[in-house]
Amino acid sequence: MSTENNTSREYSFIYKELVQDKNDLVGHIAYSIYKSQKILFIKRYKEEHSGEEPPNSNFLDFHQFSKSHLQGYRLEAQTILLDWSNQSLADYTSDIDNEASEFKQKTIEEYTEKLKTALEKLKPGLARGAAQSMLGSIGFTVLLFILFVFGLYFGVDSFFDGIRAKFSG
Repeated sequence: MSTENNTSREYSFIYKELVQDKNDLVGHIAYSIYKSQKILFIKRYKEEHSGEEPPNSNFLDFHQFSKSHLQGYRLEAQTILLDWSNQSLADYTSDIDNEASEFKQKTIEEYTEKLKTALEKLKPGLARGAAQSMLGSIGFTVLLFILFVFGLYFGVDSFFDGIRAKFSG
């Protein structure tokens, strides 16, 4: 067992050096990284020393090492925060894209349905219009046929002479 007394352990005040104020998110993450390394340090020490707590001298060495790496903790915290922000932004962008695609599909379906309804209303009119066109074409063809037959029967010149006589006199 260690001969040093662990109850009178000195504190390093790393928190005050890493965290500038209560809103310093990078500082809080950096302090969390420091605490994780401290826990790992204690765990390794216990594994190597039959479960014994590290003495104050080892903590002082750890704190000295940590103080020299404050910028590293903050830089790692910034990287973590940046990676998290980028992933959040990518997720948010993906959600927006999905919502836009769903909205687009829904809008297309709505307008397709409206177009189908409008076409259904027009179908009787279209069929009637087509029938009228066909009847008109048939009527015109019959009229031309009658004119042709009269032209053959009475002769073309006498046919036109008869028409001229009707309108001139």
